[in-house]
Amino acid sequence: MEIITLIENHPGRDKRLAFEHGFSLYIDIGTSKILFDTGQSGDFVENAWYLGVDLSQLTHIVLSHGHYDHSGGLMPLLKAVDITAPLYYGKGYFNGKYHGKLDEDGLAGNPRFIGNGFTKEQLMSAGATLVEVDAPVRTIAPNLYLFQHFPLVQGYEPLDQGFRLEDGSVDSFGDEIALGIGTPSGLILISGCAHRGIVNMVSAAMAAVEMPLRGIIGGTHLIHCSPDRLDATITALSALHPQFMAVSHCTGDDNLERLRTAFGESFIMNVTGNRMRL
Repeated sequence: MEIITLIENHPGRDKRLAFEHGFSLYIDIGTSKILFDTGQSGDFVENAWYLGVDLSQLTHIVLSHGHYDHSGGLMPLLKAVDITAPLYYGKGYFNGKYHGKLDEDGLAGNPRFIGNGFTKEQLMSAGATLVEVDAPVRTIAPNLYLFQHFPLVQGYEPLDQGFRLEDGSVDSFGDEIALGIGTPSGLILISGCAHRGIVNMVSAAMAAVEMPLRGIIGGTHLIHCSPDRLDATITALSALHPQFMAVSHCTGDDNLERLRTAFGESFIMNVTGNRMRL
């Protein structure tokens, strides 16, 4: 198995590769070749070419949630590459999504649009085969799972009140899905942003497939979190003894250093161009 970070917030060693506030992974597990998210622009497509990834051979495309920094490259991909792979998204993915800075009364003022720059109809017109996901777990290939509807169990992982839907209500991120890869030594969980809480998501995924955790890849949305939440997250994840923690994107640079210290040799700074052979 090989997992390649096609684009991420941080530059890698190969200076030809574009980087941006966004996230996109390519996963090759032999018969299945998966694209997980598409960054915020089409730059990941050119990065894939530099990295030797043939996107025309994809068997699955998974979109973690409906934010621009995870979906913005989708239309450029469909225009640049003949895609036949089904595109999986969570129910509610096409809802208008916004973010506003909370005032002292807890209201999200002057919300800005941070959702997808396309509609379902536009994707279908571009030739995409769409598959809506609306279940706690869905098997899409042998040992390949999509997880959704993560229970909000941990009190230190509340929903961010600044994220709103078009009607002004708090976004519960019911559309958020994570990708799981089952291996003989446990579950690898791939997260786009973990808006419903990385511990909530890991716990639900492990329970759904009755596997121990092997490792975590992707965003954790710990950026701007409180010190208490970070401490609780580290304690909870450390208790699961992951073989690796390849997190990045919306984790926050200071928090990445805390995680590096906490997990030691198990920590991987997952920057643009990173390759993991597992």
